[in-house]
Amino acid sequence: MAKAMPAYVAHALDLFQTLRRRGAVRTKPMFGGWGFWCGELMFGLADDDRIYLKTDETNHAHFVDAGCTPFTYPAKDGLKETSYFHPPDDALESAETMAPWAKSGHDAAVRVAARKKKPAAKKPAKQPAPAKKPAKKKPAAKKRR
Repeated sequence: MAKAMPAYVAHALDLFQTLRRRGAVRTKPMFGGWGFWCGELMFGLADDDRIYLKTDETNHAHFVDAGCTPFTYPAKDGLKETSYFHPPDDALESAETMAPWAKSGHDAAVRVAARKKKPAAKKPAKQPAPAKKPAKKKPAAKKRR
């Protein structure tokens, strides 16, 4: 049976429609919350009636400077902070006010995905081992009678 979409998730999905030019915007339930995707990239999540957007080293400070708070979850050794931040409350008012925040979250998802797809640096080719000298044959042992 499909999980019913809460009203706040449906509202967020409407707010994120400004990203349609970048790809299909959709949501699906995950780990008790909801994930938001644009194309193949997850750029946001929802949990406990709150929406969170992806951050990275490029946009993290912008979210922090705006007073945004991170998504956290309990772990054995205390609360773990994620790279997802709640956008400012006024961004939840309309698609136009959400647009720059949603774009920033999607941009972060694009950058993170690009880093993950980069091929590993090639290691220098191994030098072939020096040719071994052929082993000297030992004379056959004489048979004892």
